[in-house]
Amino acid sequence: MVIGANRLLLALAIAAIGILSYSAGYTSATTKSPTPAIIDVTIKALTETKLTAIEDIPYWKIIGGRGARAAGVSAYVSSDKKFDVGVSRYEPVTLQLHNWPIDEFMYIVEGNVEITDDSGHSRTYGPGDAFLMPKGFEGTWKQHSEIKKINVAYDPAK
Repeated sequence: MVIGANRLLLALAIAAIGILSYSAGYTSATTKSPTPAIIDVTIKALTETKLTAIEDIPYWKIIGGRGARAAGVSAYVSSDKKFDVGVSRYEPVTLQLHNWPIDEFMYIVEGNVEITDDSGHSRTYGPGDAFLMPKGFEGTWKQHSEIKKINVAYDPAK
């Protein structure tokens, strides 16, 4: 049942993308721009993207896998920059997460990641699994392998 629920979450996220891109395609009630096109969100976009070193930033600290690299590509960013849909790839790394800055939906395409919250509750996600990391999350992100994921983020502060 988890896989079915995860597919439903992914379908809802994709539907939200379509609704936002459709509504963003109109400039006013009387002036219409061309009909928006469907936007592909594909892992293939990562094949031409250079991996760069993962570094400590305010909301994560590397605690394992120093030297790991990552890459990411945005497939869609709303005109107000608050909504972002993309794909990303991470080499094995363990991160201590502190005050996660956004609400972020993630769908794992390849690989595995174990996420443990500060209460000690742990879950491993793999291909076909989806989850939401809420703004303010505290915990650990431990990859058991390289991962590729689809991510949908909303940041009302932008």
